[in-house]
Amino acid sequence: MRICCISDIHIEKINTEAFDLLMRFLNSDEVHRSERVALLGDVFDHLTGEHEGYLQKFQPFFERIVEILKAGKHVYFIEGNHDFHFRATFSRYLKKNLDKESFERFYYGQNGFELKLGERKVLFCHGDLLDWENKAYMRWKRIYSSKIFGFFISKFMSFKLVESIGEKASQDSRERGKQSFDHTKEKEKYRLAAQEYMELKGIDALVAGHTHIQDDFFWENRSYHNIGFPLRDKSFVVYSENGLERFPL
Repeated sequence: MRICCISDIHIEKINTEAFDLLMRFLNSDEVHRSERVALLGDVFDHLTGEHEGYLQKFQPFFERIVEILKAGKHVYFIEGNHDFHFRATFSRYLKKNLDKESFERFYYGQNGFELKLGERKVLFCHGDLLDWENKAYMRWKRIYSSKIFGFFISKFMSFKLVESIGEKASQDSRERGKQSFDHTKEKEKYRLAAQEYMELKGIDALVAGHTHIQDDFFWENRSYHNIGFPLRDKSFVVYSENGLERFPL
């Protein structure tokens, strides 16, 4: 079994380099050769709430997902901290354009998913579950991932208003990151967090994004892999029974 994974492209609109990279990934030879495709969060820079405007805004993406599912592949969409509470709208669109068997190959999740690949139990996730020591972030995550928050932004906020707030929040986040982000310290922090989490959960390998720091870290019989930042690294990953490989975009 082979699964192609990408994350953290942070697409704001089509006709951009970021969107071109996503479509290049979805049309790549490796996706064609693989049985499973995983989008591990923050694929979009702000896609929040059950707003059908996103279906039009990113129409080529959703059409390509339909084609991939029709081709017999499994597709996983995992929420990040920039794209969430979109399950119902995404599912309605796919049900409208797919037969039952094809639709059942689609998985939408908040916290990731596990696969057994060879003798290894592998967790695929966005990666922010490793942020448990960041109390402020975890408090905010509990709020924005709650059903109440999702209901509010979906039912009481317009698509245009959510877009405006999302654009401002994303810009503020990038500015804060530029001021305080130390790649060396962050890499070490997430390696330690991955070790603790994987040993606690009995996981053999973890594939994630979130940090934008490409990494392949091995210890004992376990490994932690971070996809990185496709806009900079121009790559994606494929995991199989033989382990992880990186491919250029």
